[in-house]
Amino acid sequence: MKSKVFSKVVMVAMAVVMLFSVAFFGAGACSQSDYALLYRIAEMERRIEELEDKNQRLIEESRNLEERLILLEHYALLRRRASAAAELVEYAGYRKEYDFTQENWVTLQGHVAAGVEAINTAKNIAAVESVLLAAKRNIRSVASGERADCQFKCNTLWK
Repeated sequence: MKSKVFSKVVMVAMAVVMLFSVAFFGAGACSQSDYALLYRIAEMERRIEELEDKNQRLIEESRNLEERLILLEHYALLRRRASAAAELVEYAGYRKEYDFTQENWVTLQGHVAAGVEAINTAKNIAAVESVLLAAKRNIRSVASGERADCQFKCNTLWK
C-alpha cells in the first residue's frame, strides 16, 4: 500500500515537473523520450497495481483452500471413526454369548465399549487405526468358554 502511494506521488511529481518545464522553457523543453518514460512509468504502476490485486485475491483463495482442507480432513476423520466403530462391533459380533463364561462375556463387552469410546475420541486417522487394532487384540485376548474349560481341565489334570 505504501509503495502505491509513493509511486503515485513520484509519478505526479514527474508530470508536474514536465508541465512546468514546458510552461517556463517552451514546448521543446521536454523531449519525446521524457514523455515515453512517463508513459512507461504509468504502465508499470498500472501493472504493479494489477499484480498486487491478483496477489491479494490469491491470498484470499489460499485461505479459503486451507479452510476447505481442514474441513475435508475433519470429515474424513469422522467417516473413519464411524467405519472403525462399525468394524469393531462387527468383529465382536461374530462371538456369541453362549461361547463365553459370564465373566468373560462381560469383559468382552467392556472391551468393545472401551474400543468404540477410544475410536470416537481419537484425534486423527492414524490414532483411529491404532486404537482399532488394540481393541481387536483385546477382544481376541478374552478366552471363550471352550478354551477356558480346556485350560481349567489341563491345569487340574497336571496338578
